[in-house]
Amino acid sequence: MSAAPGPATPEDWLGQEDLPWNILLVADLVEVPTPALLRERLTALSVTQGWGALSHDSVVEGERSALLARLAALPDHGHPVSVGRTDHGLVVRARHAFVDGLGLLAVLRELTGEPVRSTAAGVGSRPHRSAVRALASRLTEVAFRPPAPVAPSPAAAVDGDVFAVAQVPGSRRTADLAHATLAAVSDWNRRAGARTDRVALAVGVSTVGGADLQVAEHSGFIRIPDAQRHTRDELAARLAEDPLQVGGTARSGAVRRLRGVIRWASRMLAGRLGSTVLVSHLGRVESAAITGSEFYPFSGSDSGLSLGAVTTGGRTTVTLRARGDQQSAAGLERLLGEVVARLD
Repeated sequence: MSAAPGPATPEDWLGQEDLPWNILLVADLVEVPTPALLRERLTALSVTQGWGALSHDSVVEGERSALLARLAALPDHGHPVSVGRTDHGLVVRARHAFVDGLGLLAVLRELTGEPVRSTAAGVGSRPHRSAVRALASRLTEVAFRPPAPVAPSPAAAVDGDVFAVAQVPGSRRTADLAHATLAAVSDWNRRAGARTDRVALAVGVSTVGGADLQVAEHSGFIRIPDAQRHTRDELAARLAEDPLQVGGTARSGAVRRLRGVIRWASRMLAGRLGSTVLVSHLGRVESAAITGSEFYPFSGSDSGLSLGAVTTGGRTTVTLRARGDQQSAAGLERLLGEVVARLD
């Protein structure tokens, strides 16, 4: 019997290997566990998962925005999960190679000791695109039709990532969020005199649903080149039907054999290899312990622009995350405002 593949690595996503692949979940809680209890529960989870001993920065305290920046920048060789404690809740960080977006909710369940579930359905056993064809297609795209980058903000010169957050009433479909984001990015680029064609959309998904959350990495993604040409309904149809791209858990013997080529491509062509923007939605989260939440996925593209969404308490929280050398905090807030305006 062949051994199961180990944790995914950045080159599995065809992204930049030198970046910390951390995803983040902010949760406002009815009752915030003490640092000692958090450390005890995280230690128990680490033993169950076989992650080894906690590090000195596995449980930290601080203000929400400072914790986001600090935990986002933790290197890949550290402990797979860290937690920041605020006066109102927690900031949970996980290395994407070990835990996906829904897995962050499972980690939160273990840290709070309270039930948590999500209405996210997952894509199940949807077919995966051939690894060889996917890689050939991406390299051809890089050479002849590279995706449009997001125009940078003026005065963007911050180390690490920057973040923005907003709320909209009710639940929003992933296709709605994607369509609004594509329109906002196209208009943003147009005003900056940058390209508005070949806007490539990546959508992060899970192969399992959120009814029985698992501390695991079950991610996949759907990628749509020239996505700006699609209507909202066309995007919804493609998200429901397109095969998964190679990446995340969509790994195979072919991917392992091609890792040398993938590693070369991710190093030499990272600025042109990624998608323009990534979108990921955790669905409607249900838990008596949670009063609000924010999700910050990660994109390995040059700009690092990713939109996260999660619905709690009858409202959807929408976030943007980007590289600090590409977008300023004020610029990212303006871009998110344009996304939200298109959701009305």
